[in-house]
Amino acid sequence: MSEFTIAVHGLVYLGHNNSIFTSEALAENICTNPVRVRRVLAKCRKKGLVQTKKGVHGGYFLTDNLEAITLKNVYEAIKIPIIQNTWHSGYINEQCMISSGMSEAMDDLYDELNKDAVAKLATITLKDMEVKLYAIQNERGTKI
Repeated sequence: MSEFTIAVHGLVYLGHNNSIFTSEALAENICTNPVRVRRVLAKCRKKGLVQTKKGVHGGYFLTDNLEAITLKNVYEAIKIPIIQNTWHSGYINEQCMISSGMSEAMDDLYDELNKDAVAKLATITLKDMEVKLYAIQNERGTKI
């Protein structure tokens, strides 16, 4: 999920500033490595969320406004499940129905939760995230 966070952070930053930024500048704001930013934004570029400009004043820029891009669009670019099951309990060849079936039951649950999460992401735009950041700024009394 960290790639999703990097993507959302970077895209909101690009849209908020309505400018072109290098992977180094984005990485500094995101607090990660520029290589990670390039890998993530390459996926976003393939989905048409960002474009790149080459040259001295080159970098990444958003292809549309923040209102037009949903978090589902970002999720589909990154292609990493929100909820992942990296370990399975039990053993499929056991005679015990719990041991032999739990991994499949949990995988089904995670699939269902991911579908619900993706449906929710379709209702949230990058602009909504920017608005949330303004609210956080106001609560803290700080400036973005």
